[in-house]
Amino acid sequence: MRATAATVKGNHKNGRLREYPEECTQTRALFDAFMASPGLPIEIAPVCDFLRISRSNFSGTIARLRDSYELDVRCLARGVWVLAGRWNGSEYTDYIAPIVKGLR
Repeated sequence: MRATAATVKGNHKNGRLREYPEECTQTRALFDAFMASPGLPIEIAPVCDFLRISRSNFSGTIARLRDSYELDVRCLARGVWVLAGRWNGSEYTDYIAPIVKGLR
C-alpha cells in the first residue's frame, strides 16, 4: 500500500476512509470476492467476466481497493490475485502468514 502521512494519521482527502465500498458497485463486488477468501489465491478472470469488469477498468478498481479501502492486494501470477493483508490506519493485518505457518 502507498501510505501517506495523512492516511496513517487517519486524515484522508475525503475526511475519513470508508470501511466498505458502496453497495451494488463493481468495486464492492470485487471487494467482497477478496474478503471472502483472505490469503487464498483467486483466479480473477471468471470473477471479472461475471462482474463484467474490463481489463482497463480492473486496474483502476484494484487501485481504488488499495488506496481507498486499504487492502493489500497482490498479483501472484497472470490472472491470479490474493488479498495479502489489510491496513487499519497504521496497523497491518497479515492474512498470508497464518496460512504459511499452517503448512510447515
